[in-house]
Amino acid sequence: MIKRKIQVLIIEDSLLYQRFLQQNIETDDCLAVCGMADCGRKALELIPQIKPDIITLDMNLPDMDGFALLNEIINKWKIPVIVVSGDAPSCEKAISMGARDYIEKIQDTDPRTAEQFKLLLKLKLKMLAEVGSETRPAKRTAASPSVVTEPAFKEESSAKRAERKAFAEKGVRLQEQVIAIGASLGGTETTLQILRRLPDDLPGIVIVQHMPPEYTNAYAMRLDKYCAIEVREARSGDLIKPGTALVARGGCQMTVRKAEHGYRVSVGGTEKYGGFCPSVDVLFRSVAETAGPHALGIILTGMGRDGAEGMKKMHDSGAYTIGQDRESCAVFGMPGVAYKLGGVDRLMSPDMIADEIIRYYSNNIKRG
Repeated sequence: MIKRKIQVLIIEDSLLYQRFLQQNIETDDCLAVCGMADCGRKALELIPQIKPDIITLDMNLPDMDGFALLNEIINKWKIPVIVVSGDAPSCEKAISMGARDYIEKIQDTDPRTAEQFKLLLKLKLKMLAEVGSETRPAKRTAASPSVVTEPAFKEESSAKRAERKAFAEKGVRLQEQVIAIGASLGGTETTLQILRRLPDDLPGIVIVQHMPPEYTNAYAMRLDKYCAIEVREARSGDLIKPGTALVARGGCQMTVRKAEHGYRVSVGGTEKYGGFCPSVDVLFRSVAETAGPHALGIILTGMGRDGAEGMKKMHDSGAYTIGQDRESCAVFGMPGVAYKLGGVDRLMSPDMIADEIIRYYSNNIKRG
């Protein structure tokens, strides 16, 4: 079954900027531009016809006040709006009127600035269009993302009771293991691609994803919506439980510490490490020191070297370490540096990483 893409309406008077936004948005497999309007009148005609899921709105339009148009969209259709404008005060006023978010138009020609803008825009469109949806798929126990296990209401057989007992015993051992994942802002979909293939009978997962502070909770909710495992933003003291993934809060460092039964996370500290907060290196170093050979580390696409040294420490402490391969990476920076340092056991594509996680713990459980 093909997943329906999020339908985006672009309201922008500059045809050149319309094209720039469209090209950027449609590089994401989850997004599609369903219409473009260069004035308020055309936008008001299009909205009831194409029924977009979300709208990008330039506040400077040739035929009507952008704030009046925003007010009509919110009151009449209740469609989430992201303001795309070069005027910061207008963005702030739009937020106070009910716009869901804003992103400032880029004037800088620096490729890094443009790339950051593109990533943030796509992230915000997906977060705001999807989070809060009332329809939620049933949680799955199968590894395949397309298979939903229906509940069985028949009387439990003796074989099933034995299987459930064995699973409970396995769960205790799984608490002694931890999976750590690190990725850049550009790796949000890669992380989802891996997590949605995982069943809920694996060790607990901790994730550092480079992301603005206001988006990590929404991102965790989005992951939770599509995955068999439970995913949420981490709170300090949370137990790392089998079948659960904890996403580091933006703007805070996250570390793992030993607990009486397994591991807990500590969330706190806003000082950047290597330019990042949260930092993959900070997480990986704590996992190396705390879990050692009882950990599995995964480093995904990203510019720079955050996580590379931490992964080397995990590797040297006996953890099994996996990096995303060059062919599937948008940027083979973080995993590439980790591999050069000798910190990666294997390089794989995201789908293969998910399968390898399942294989690794299936074999370990049999040996345990």
